[in-house]
Amino acid sequence: YYAASEAEAFSDWGGAGAQLAGLGGRVDKESFEAILKGVLPGGHQIGNADARAHGTDLTFSMPKSASLLALVSGDKRLLEANRESVRATMQWVEANLAETRLRRDGKAVPVRTGNLVYALFEHDTSRALDPQAHIHVIIANLTRLPEDLRAAMPTDTVARHPRAEGWRAWHNGAIWRANTVIGSIYHAHLRERIEELGY
Repeated sequence: YYAASEAEAFSDWGGAGAQLAGLGGRVDKESFEAILKGVLPGGHQIGNADARAHGTDLTFSMPKSASLLALVSGDKRLLEANRESVRATMQWVEANLAETRLRRDGKAVPVRTGNLVYALFEHDTSRALDPQAHIHVIIANLTRLPEDLRAAMPTDTVARHPRAEGWRAWHNGAIWRANTVIGSIYHAHLRERIEELGY
């Protein structure tokens, strides 16, 4: 669905985690499926492929009026404004909400990582096939521990996974709790960019 013909106009890898994994540019089906299964470029499997959640879809939809101006009236600048707004929002999400969990004193404790791996897919219709510009941000179930936390991990853990280099499953609790805030940040960015275009 995400990589269907409708999304061919625009797709992109995003996130500091994607850069750490060596992913960039247009999203191809094979790399996308591999990342959702927890397979890093180069073939290293993170976690159990059969028992993992694949990822989470955050969808950012332009207001109907802006969608009509972009898709019916033809002002494609609005589509780029939407892409910029989604990227800016995701930078905030990544910096403030990206987490994994570590075992501390027998409990799974959330820790901030500051990086995510996600793919952006732009679609242009609603389920009712009305003009509706929206971007799906598919956050893969992967994040990488910061250097200081990797250094503090037990040596036997590192030895068992020498190529994992701190990659772990992503914990999405903070993002779910901030869902309304994320939407507000996106709309604030989009409003500012639309006003800069003269609307």
